[in-house]
Amino acid sequence: MPSLVAELQLGALDQQQSVSGLLRKALVVATKLKLKDFETWVAGELEGFPTDVEVPRHRVLRGELRMERLRTGWTPVRFQSAEERDLVSMIPIRESTSEIEALVAHVSGSDKNLTFPVPACVQSLLDDQHQVPVRALLFVSPTSLIGALDAVRNQLLRWSLQLEAQGIMGEGLTFTAQEVRAAQSIHVTNNFSHVQNAQVQTNSTGTLEMTVADQGQLRAVINLLDAANNEIAGLPKEDRERLDRDLESLKLQLESGTPKRSIVRASMASIRAILEQTAGSFAGAVLAKMSDLG
Repeated sequence: MPSLVAELQLGALDQQQSVSGLLRKALVVATKLKLKDFETWVAGELEGFPTDVEVPRHRVLRGELRMERLRTGWTPVRFQSAEERDLVSMIPIRESTSEIEALVAHVSGSDKNLTFPVPACVQSLLDDQHQVPVRALLFVSPTSLIGALDAVRNQLLRWSLQLEAQGIMGEGLTFTAQEVRAAQSIHVTNNFSHVQNAQVQTNSTGTLEMTVADQGQLRAVINLLDAANNEIAGLPKEDRERLDRDLESLKLQLESGTPKRSIVRASMASIRAILEQTAGSFAGAVLAKMSDLG
């Protein structure tokens, strides 16, 4: 019977072996070797990454933003610069690996693109720009998802080879104390990236950065929303998902160190519209703090 590490290597080399199956094997290895950071990454790939956690770079996909037009159908959105286009064409994929594999299988052999909803702040800015509500989606090629799966497979293969180079094999489904100690010296880098896929510039005024004082107020709004998990859980599903997307956009802006007023205002307007129809002290507290921010 092959060792745990050898079995992981063989699976990584076998394209018929699902990536989710490989991750389960890697979870066993990482847990037995007491590699907490690697175990956390593997668990995120298996279960999906929540909205308050960064995603690895291989989960940031590039798509094409399109608007639905009456005469021409889905038409690519035009931007003033390539930088603007790139800022809104990147999307973090947070679904579990098994869900990603199912998506790939669903569109395999066809020329279909996958579509994803745009962040609420992008939607709001597009509506403002066209002065009427518009329907917009981000179109992503299935090959991008395949690339994300291959990145995980390659990472697991490289990791297993590093373990083998240190004499760490896991014979008999167990690791010796010496192997566990040796594994702690192996460093694997998973590149994480904040994704700010919501920066559509409509004019120069909209790109002004927020002051330090405003950033403090923004942080207070975010903290209030984070502390209201129970109340938010009671919202209708559509409102809850929309609020989650807006909250993630605010966090990304704050973490960037240079939040853009136009993006923050669009997200805040979307959140305000939800909370104004919500009863409860938490909604009042958040709305009051939002009014301080302006």
